Amino acid sequence: MSRCRRSFASFEAKALQQAATLLVGSGPPRGGCILTARKVLALFELACFAICLSGCTRQPRLSTDKTQRAESPQTTAIRVVSLAPSITEILNDLHATSCIVGVTTADRMGRLPSQVHSVGTLLQPSREAILACNPQLVIAVQGMADVSGQWLKSAHIKLLLVPDGSLEDVFRSILQIGASVNRLSLARRLVRKMQAEISAVRFITSALQPPRVLPIYQMNPLYTSANTSFVADAIRAAGGGCLTSGVSPTGETTPEVIVQYQPDVILCDKRIAHSAVNQSHWLAKVPAVHDNHWYWLNNDREALVRPTPRLAVAIAHLACYLHPRHAAAITHAILHIDHATSRS
Repeated sequence: MSRCRRSFASFEAKALQQAATLLVGSGPPRGGCILTARKVLALFELACFAICLSGCTRQPRLSTDKTQRAESPQTTAIRVVSLAPSITEILNDLHATSCIVGVTTADRMGRLPSQVHSVGTLLQPSREAILACNPQLVIAVQGMADVSGQWLKSAHIKLLLVPDGSLEDVFRSILQIGASVNRLSLARRLVRKMQAEISAVRFITSALQPPRVLPIYQMNPLYTSANTSFVADAIRAAGGGCLTSGVSPTGETTPEVIVQYQPDVILCDKRIAHSAVNQSHWLAKVPAVHDNHWYWLNNDREALVRPTPRLAVAIAHLACYLHPRHAAAITHAILHIDHATSRS
């Protein structure tokens, strides 16, 4: 197995080096180059090879011994309280929606089974409401929900805290949730598909000039993505550049830092953008605003800021926006992977 992993790592490094040659030749990166049929074929071969060796690729290790055991069918589904919409979405993708008995008010209750109850807000769920659901497991994102393991332990309820600090953390959280609800095999397939899709996008965009990208979540105070966040990882995977200094670990920054950064594209909710332009005159000094390069985080695009399996396709959509002359190749690559994984 270790030999297979080393072979794949060696192949991946060589493929990325060859990709740069295919995309831009021997000269410096040129954002305007177009992929020929030969280049697209090489991309598809890489994607297929990655899928074929997906069983040998490096997977994030889990901290639970349960992941070392084979899945066994359960006669009764485990009762789960989900304390984040992203967790609920992952459970849905794992065909484990029937396990859910409680969610926060941030979830859309209309899309969930009738037996699901509200357990309070995203940041402050109610202990009484959680206990009323009679769950066997509570799943929360690390550092988000105000939930303590002690009172859950005294009630004989297991607590699973999943990470979301990076792309690797997103993969790891899907695997951890899959293991906790007896869906580990399906979770592994989802992660392998995500990794293949993201690798394909990186294959195309790695040699291109990265536009400067800035997410904005709140204007007063001003919040963006920390350089070590999974959103920043996603932007880089899509072929964009991220703000690397002047941002706290929580994402808080200042207008002066953004003006100095001069972002080419702003990722933002449309409602925030409209009020920001009217109230923040410093935005007129930003190229993205001057050129009207807003990437709205609405509808399906909001998946870019959610640590779920949809993140991989959201990265591809952003890459198409940042590098429109390569959008066809990116789209074909994702479709090719979807077709290959559906047959496997």
